[in-house]
Amino acid sequence: MHAAHCSLARHFWEAACEGEIPAFSGCFWSCHDARRLAMDVMLVALVAFIVGLLSSSVGVGGVLLIPALTEIMGINAHVATGTALASFIIPALYIAWRYAQRSNFEWGISIPLALGGLPAGYMGVMLKTFVSGSVIMVVLACIIVIAGFNALHAPKPGRLNFYDAQNLPRQSFLFLLGMFVGVLSALSGAGGPVLTIPLLVFCGFPILAGISAAMFHAMLMCSVGTFANYVYGFIDYHVLAWLIAIQLVGNYIGFRISSRLPVAHLRKLVAWACVLIGFFLMGTVLYAA
Repeated sequence: MHAAHCSLARHFWEAACEGEIPAFSGCFWSCHDARRLAMDVMLVALVAFIVGLLSSSVGVGGVLLIPALTEIMGINAHVATGTALASFIIPALYIAWRYAQRSNFEWGISIPLALGGLPAGYMGVMLKTFVSGSVIMVVLACIIVIAGFNALHAPKPGRLNFYDAQNLPRQSFLFLLGMFVGVLSALSGAGGPVLTIPLLVFCGFPILAGISAAMFHAMLMCSVGTFANYVYGFIDYHVLAWLIAIQLVGNYIGFRISSRLPVAHLRKLVAWACVLIGFFLMGTVLYAA
């Protein structure tokens, strides 16, 4: 299975030795000049940096990476989602650690959320070959937009609030949410926080604790999903290496930005980011159709 997904980097090097640069598109190779290839790589690197910047500052943004890999570099959709999912593991660990240093990490939120995501990540990858990717992206986009618009408004008395609920209902809700997000994330390659954070805020959880819990959940869920993608051969390791490095640079800068933002402003920034990303996902589905 791994041989069926030859790495782009290996083809680039082989073609470079022959004086040609290939670009993968479906099942055919065509020749482009080195400048075009360099621009494509730079564009994807820029997207990876923006993903890292957004992920550490507002907790969302990873979903932007998949269209960049498929549309700019021409990577197969299954390999793109698997590679993107794998690239989120180390950045998510870094972001969760940095938020924990600011005392924004709550084990009571993170553990049940993560436990729900562990089996779901593997199930999502197995379901990937049976479920239409466009359907999953539309559902994901609608949920993100609704939750994002809802998060623009401060919590009101009497509104849905699982954060202050009794222990068992709260942990049960978090476990089911972790499982739901895990399946959708593994199917779409979106990473998880783009869905987890607005839903946690929607249900009354603090924004900073929500971001740190979502990152912890994403790290474990992506690890399980990455193992499944490894089994099915859905990872391009050469692309993966530099995606992680560039995201970490963006993570560092984004965290410094978020540390200077008031919580109310950060909440609105997260909400608007979710709304825009949701519409972006809908647009990519319509464009592909």
